[in-house]
Amino acid sequence: MKRKAIAGIIMTLFLASMSFNLMPAICSPTAEVHVDPSEVLGVSIGSTFDIYVTVSDVVDLFLADFSLSWDPALLETAVGNINTGDTAPYLEYIYVETVDNLYGELYVAVGRPPGVSEMLSGTVQLAKITFLVEAEGSCDLHIFDTTLLEIDVVHIEHTTKDGYFSNVSGIPSVPELSISIPAITSVAAAIVIFARRKLRVHPNK
Repeated sequence: MKRKAIAGIIMTLFLASMSFNLMPAICSPTAEVHVDPSEVLGVSIGSTFDIYVTVSDVVDLFLADFSLSWDPALLETAVGNINTGDTAPYLEYIYVETVDNLYGELYVAVGRPPGVSEMLSGTVQLAKITFLVEAEGSCDLHIFDTTLLEIDVVHIEHTTKDGYFSNVSGIPSVPELSISIPAITSVAAAIVIFARRKLRVHPNK
């Protein structure tokens, strides 16, 4: 099922690249993919909390994907706990969602619904994720392997910023790191970025 879904996304990208003339990447250097809220503090064991993976100051967003990791000894989630955003504007269609609670990692690919060509700008919610707290401790909510695409498969330049969870009193928050993602204008490169690692198997599986 996952292979079919990913193949469908890649086919969508190919069709989009054939239907529109590729233009040089329109840089949106201030665009940032981040966790909202940036810090989640004091949630007790057995309780749940929500985070939003959001991109701010983006221009002409059509498709996106990202991975998120956490300490699996502290938190868990499930496919049913990954949803689209609930505050407009947000990408309304989840193409792929996978969760690995053994390694503390998830992957989400999200975009405009099939048949919709309008792109979104501003602050856009990519996904809403609900976590269950299983133990006391602290960890980063690390965003990685992010891709932001326009409808013509032009990669949108952006940075990322991690979130942070702690339910241990007296533990200071960890400074968040911003990472710049360079712009890529090649259709082939964009498709490889979107498809890479999605079918990988952990070495211990």
